Amino acid sequence: MVDWDLVLIAALAEEEEKSNQSRRFWVNNLWKQRYTSGEFNNLFNDLRYDVRKFYDYYRMSYENFESLVHLLRPFMEKKQSNFRTPISVEERLSVCLRFLITGVSFKTLAFNYRMGFSTVRCIVHETCRVIWNILGRIVLPKPTTAQWKIIAKDFDEIWNFPNCIGAIDGKHFKIRAPNNSGTNNRYTQWLPRLCCV
Repeated sequence: MVDWDLVLIAALAEEEEKSNQSRRFWVNNLWKQRYTSGEFNNLFNDLRYDVRKFYDYYRMSYENFESLVHLLRPFMEKKQSNFRTPISVEERLSVCLRFLITGVSFKTLAFNYRMGFSTVRCIVHETCRVIWNILGRIVLPKPTTAQWKIIAKDFDEIWNFPNCIGAIDGKHFKIRAPNNSGTNNRYTQWLPRLCCV
């Protein structure tokens, strides 16, 4: 008598083995062109000598970029292996910043930087996590109610924008006005909000 469960398991194992053998390249040929055609290797060196263009591209000065690389290096630098050269901390930070600045997809960044899609995803997630672990408490400490009230007061006095506790540059958010507020939101003093400038 045939045990069909064992036959099915054997067939699945054989199929999985074939799919593992079908991988023909360690690295796709397009990604091998990273050093000659990738965005980082072609653009970064030119941008770092043009202060304005570097700032436009990365939203920070070259000096700040280098300072951030210096902070990240102990946590992100990968070791050289016999198989391949690791992606530098500078290139990893560049990929992450371009994702955060532009909001483009991981696939678009992968083609621009000549890296695998999953590689770009891992780089962005790892870099963001390390930046947050290093700079989170310094740059964005846990706010208190007193700090929020001071910030909201400043927004109201300086910009005539009541109940605002923060501003973000370069991003658009859909904001729905509270019911029955009309054009003057002073009726909703208790409602904190985030504005875009």
